[in-house]
Amino acid sequence: MPWLLVAAIAVGTVATVLAAVFVAHRVRGGPGKVVTQQWIPHHVLRMSTGSADIQPPGGRAGDGTSEPIRIKAKGLLERRCSSSSLTIQLQQAEEDGEPIVIGSPARQCEAAEYLASAGNRLSRRELRLTEENVAALQAEFWDIPLNFPDKCDIVGASTKNRYKTVMPNEHTRVTLPGVNEDPLSSYINANWIRAKGLLERRCSSSSLTIQLQQAEEDGEPIVIGSPARQCEAAEYLASAGNRLSRRELRLTEENVAALQAEFWDIPLNFPDKCDIVGASTKNRYKTVMPNEHTRVTLPGVNEDPLSSYINANWIRGYDNEERAYIATQGPLAHTLEDFWQMVLSRRAPAVVMITKLRENGRIKCAGYLPETRQKATFGKIEVTVKRILPRNGYTLRHISVKRGKEQLQLQHFWFTAWPDHRTPEDSEQLLQMAAEVEAARRDSEGNPTGPVVVHCSAGIGRTGCFIAISIGTSQLMEEGGVDVLGIVCGMRQGRGGMVQTAEQYIFIHRALRDFEACLPPLDASDRRIN
Repeated sequence: MPWLLVAAIAVGTVATVLAAVFVAHRVRGGPGKVVTQQWIPHHVLRMSTGSADIQPPGGRAGDGTSEPIRIKAKGLLERRCSSSSLTIQLQQAEEDGEPIVIGSPARQCEAAEYLASAGNRLSRRELRLTEENVAALQAEFWDIPLNFPDKCDIVGASTKNRYKTVMPNEHTRVTLPGVNEDPLSSYINANWIRAKGLLERRCSSSSLTIQLQQAEEDGEPIVIGSPARQCEAAEYLASAGNRLSRRELRLTEENVAALQAEFWDIPLNFPDKCDIVGASTKNRYKTVMPNEHTRVTLPGVNEDPLSSYINANWIRGYDNEERAYIATQGPLAHTLEDFWQMVLSRRAPAVVMITKLRENGRIKCAGYLPETRQKATFGKIEVTVKRILPRNGYTLRHISVKRGKEQLQLQHFWFTAWPDHRTPEDSEQLLQMAAEVEAARRDSEGNPTGPVVVHCSAGIGRTGCFIAISIGTSQLMEEGGVDVLGIVCGMRQGRGGMVQTAEQYIFIHRALRDFEACLPPLDASDRRIN
């Protein structure tokens, strides 16, 4: 009979509602029981709502037992064999009866989950319409995490990489048949790419176990699992260091493998994306973008974010001197005015250039200097070379920069002795230039007058070497020791990828050893080792 069917459905509905209310009350654990959660965003998250799924085994929810509550959620990390878990706390309900959700996602967990689940299937009609909305495609693209590996653990692998910042991801790396168990002989910069079954992971029936545990007596939640990689990277860069005495610095020459291992442990800290639409047109290399929190900005035009954009970052100097350096890329042909605008607006007393305009047949930097002692105009900025002084390995130019009534006198150091695809054999020329740059950036009383603008081609490799050596020489003179690891970590906090290769990291130590050899001994116990 129809009326019996209606009655049965009504009774079932009431029973379900009562059961849900009962379960929600027991999970909250009564007044005062606060719950936090680390949230993992996922558009296919499905969670069971039956009481059996949230009832802790061996005890009642909210009765004070420490047995965790387990909730199954489909399509997340368990399918990748993760042992991580989430601590979720429930908070006393508001008047509307809904629990309060607290917490924010961990970045690396977001990146992995995004790559595993994101998608935007287009019909043929929708595909045709994409031509009318390029901005949406750009925004969609910049939301995709880059997923670059932080390092390669194989010593010497950088010699087999065409580009210093492009390394194979370890879990899908292709290996060659090794020779005599030598890891380097089996190394090739290649990865397996899956062609079949890519979409299956978005419909996975795998599940994730989320654990809820009783709070400690002080009310703080128990956090289970390990921190996300991005959190580890930030913590490493902020705290890592390896201070060397002058004697220990000399001994680094005998243990190059230790320096290589130390270098590869440093997180790259490359940003995943740039939120300014069109910024890629001002970047020399697609994978080298400025870190947002230290990005140098230009005076904007009509509130246009792109007009204020330049691929450059502030870098701290010795003793955490704020904004001591600006690390930037070699300017492009259409960003020459931007470059000089940055130099002028930031009142830079010196510009350091460590690249040729063309190397190995490839353009590394656009010419932004007038020839000989001529004058050149870049947009509204007039640049004049007043004097040229040849040095050993580099050239010093005295330059006048003028825009309207605004004028700046600066020194330009162009280091041309850096060989292609390797580090200099001798550090004397670079050390001499570093000393002259340090003098140029200070007034007669020894106070800094502005940031030193340093660039190579990408603005991270040779640029990082020069800044690290400059900071290291100051540290050696002031403290009688040096922390190269701490210096590089500090630079990468400001600009990702500073000091690109292990060879450059070793060269920094070699240059500082050469500089230390010229310093007088601190005391009898620090006499040089023969």
